[in-house]
Amino acid sequence: MRHRQRGSSIVEFALSATFFLLFSGGLFDLGNLFLRYYLLQYTVRGAAEYASTAVYDSNNATPSEAFRLAVANIVVYGERAPGTKSAPLIPGLTRDQVTVDVKFENRVPVAVTVGVRELAVRGLFKTYHLSHKPKLTFPYMGEFAGL
Repeated sequence: MRHRQRGSSIVEFALSATFFLLFSGGLFDLGNLFLRYYLLQYTVRGAAEYASTAVYDSNNATPSEAFRLAVANIVVYGERAPGTKSAPLIPGLTRDQVTVDVKFENRVPVAVTVGVRELAVRGLFKTYHLSHKPKLTFPYMGEFAGL
């Protein structure tokens, strides 16, 4: 009778360990996704704050390439002028995925929106797609040099 109990306890352990490992992997996967999203939200906020106070050197709603590149660098690398060996803070994120929109009223910038479009974040079990998230708008309070 004891021999059968030992065999059943091994089967019970194998089943419960499998469930526990899958559950732990799922928690790790979601935790990793939340960490990357928080980091992305933090850098987008920093870029939007920078864009709302930086000198805007275009006379229309299309930002100059230098302005857009500085904002995109903050989102991707965490700094305006990254070094040549800088790696993106979020794997797979490029400067082309960063959107910078400037709202004009009466030929003057009044708001700046910074966001990320179509980012795929790889997890353990699946790939998560973030579409136009995060996106933040700040009122423009910088110097307008486009007139």
